[in-house]
Amino acid sequence: MNCSWFGLSYKGSFHVLRAGEQISTQAFNPLEMSWSTVVDIWPLPRRMNYAVQVMKNDRLYSIVTQVLGGRLIQTRGDTDDEGEWYTLGSVPCVVVLPDDPREPQVLGHGFAALRDELYVIGGRFLKLEKSGAGGFERLSVVRVCDPLVRPLIWIEAKPMCLPAGGPITGCVSLEESSPP
Repeated sequence: MNCSWFGLSYKGSFHVLRAGEQISTQAFNPLEMSWSTVVDIWPLPRRMNYAVQVMKNDRLYSIVTQVLGGRLIQTRGDTDDEGEWYTLGSVPCVVVLPDDPREPQVLGHGFAALRDELYVIGGRFLKLEKSGAGGFERLSVVRVCDPLVRPLIWIEAKPMCLPAGGPITGCVSLEESSPP
């Protein structure tokens, strides 16, 4: 992520995470209207490019951009905070460059969870010409999958309207629910 701080809702509290190494996070409990310090339960060192989303039953999902290209979807093995993280599958690259056999690294994509699906949105990639010149190309593609289906099956949804494509600073989803 390209920010120093970010937050997400997890197990009834709002957690504020800081980029970089740390051993704790701050959590706000809206029922008690209080802040507390909790042991850091997040998956990877924050200096890596990743994002975390929470789905129903407090299931955590993370997308990790690998150093040599490619993106992985990970989840925790247990529902408790001590569970091991493991890889569910990869996000296929949406870009094929005819003059370059390597898969371009997509950067700055958004990652969101909505209902029972995960979304990977937008981003950009470096397109180099044979002369060595080049620049970043914007992506408006939206990919979606159900993380419970194995192997992960990614479907292209309707792309973002232009000029909305390109790097995504952050994604959030808000769902309403009625009390039983």
